[in-house]
Formats: sequence, C-alpha cells, structure tokens
Amino acid sequence: AGPAASAAAARTPEAAASEAAAAVAPEAPAADQEALPSGAECWVNGYSRKTCCDLYWGPTGDDHCWDGHFTFKRCCKLDDQVMQEAQRYADDSPPEPARPAAAAEEEQRRQAEAEAEQRRSSSEPAETQQERMKRAEAEARERVEVELRRRAQEEAQRARREQAAKLAEEQSKPKAEPEEEDGDAEGDAPAGQACPRGFQLVEDMDVPGADQFGHDNTFKRKTVESCAIECKKTPNCRSFEWSPTKTQCNLNKVAVGKGPKYQDFLFCKRTTKQASS
Repeated sequence: AGPAASAAAARTPEAAASEAAAAVAPEAPAADQEALPSGAECWVNGYSRKTCCDLYWGPTGDDHCWDGHFTFKRCCKLDDQVMQEAQRYADDSPPEPARPAAAAEEEQRRQAEAEAEQRRSSSEPAETQQERMKRAEAEARERVEVELRRRAQEEAQRARREQAAKLAEEQSKPKAEPEEEDGDAEGDAPAGQACPRGFQLVEDMDVPGADQFGHDNTFKRKTVESCAIECKKTPNCRSFEWSPTKTQCNLNKVAVGKGPKYQDFLFCKRTTKQASS
C-alpha cells in the first residue's frame, strides 16, 4: 500500500480529472474514423484551426489546442503517424500547475462540450461543415473590420481634437502689430502729419518744379494717403509733397530735396521699390 498510496497522493487534481475524462471519453466511432483524414492530409484538412483548433470555440484556445483530450483522436484516423504525434506531444507537454477542484471540473466540462460539438460536426455532411467554416471565417473577418473601423474613428477624433486645441491656442495669442515696410520709420512729424506707410518724412526740404511730374497747382488730393497712392501708381515716382492747407499733391522724380521747405508742404520720400517705366 506504501508505493501505491504515495503515487496516488502525488497526482494533482487536474491529472486525476484528465485521467477520468480519458476513461469516459469514447473513441470516435468506426464510421467517423472512416470520414476523418489520415496521414499528411490530417495536418492540412483535418486537424487544423478550422476544425479542432478553432480560435473561438476550442476548449482552451489555439495555444493549447494540442493538449488534453481534444487532440488527435478526435480529428484524425488513428494510424501510426497520428499515434506517434499524439505520444510525442504527450511526452513534450510540461506538467500543468495544480488547480482547484472546481477549475478542474470546469475544464473537464468544457472539454466534454467541445468533444461533443466535434462529434456532432464530424457527423454532419461535408457541405454543412464547409458552410459552418465559411460562416466562422466571415464572422472573424467582420470582427477584424469592425475593430479596424473603430481604431480609425478614434484616430480621426484624436486628430480633430488636436487640431481644435492647436487652433484655440493660436487664436488665444495676441496678434502681432503689422511691421513697417522695409523697416523704415515714418519720421517724427506732428500727429496727423506723418507720411503714410512706405514713405519717410524728410524735414525742411523741398524739390523744385524741374524734378516734378508737372507743376500746374491743379493736382489736388484731400489726404496725404491719397497723394501717396498716386505716387505709388506713377512709374519712377520717388517722393511727393503734399500741402494740408492747399490739398495739393506734387509727385517728384527724385528722393532727395534740393531746396528749403516750401510753405506747409510735407516732403515724403519713398522707401519701397520703385516702379519701372
């Protein structure tokens, strides 16, 4: 009783459950054995993920499909090659850690259900099995597509949130003041009498009529800005003079004054590139 008792005590609960399942699990009927593939065909058409190793209804998943009783005997004819492979996998399988009795019973129940499903599917016509396999593949593809669409939607939402945050950050920044053209200042003229953008005030200078585009005292502009616009539109206009009292605008061919300031005319030289004739 000593050695036998010691061996019995050394067995784990799931090992005892596996032996009990093996004892009660019937072999495939002769008719089913005839319908099963054998030899090399077993690994291609019979014992494969589409039959015994289905990822969704297998007893312990694809990683452990070769373990336990849901193995070669339910998928292939019991020829020499199958038996050798079954023995090899049995010998190579590492011992599983001890599990509670309830877990062993649950595992045994799942294995029994899976074997019953396998026997049922084995008895179905080949056409029915193919339809089930096609349906399972279609469902698997659909799950993958749904997951890909979900991830794409999450990525699009994340990109929109980042874009909105970036836009809000840019809008919250204070707007920069517009810079002067060519970096030139407008001069130190009194308020309301500075030269417009693109021109610089020259103090106490004047251009004689010979260097102007006509001088008949009839070219009137109400503001210094409108006189500057005329200079910009006129090719080779390099400066202008404008009188706030006479509202007269004189356009000059030169940018340097040649005489003293005349009356209240403002002398504004152009700082931007000159228009070519």
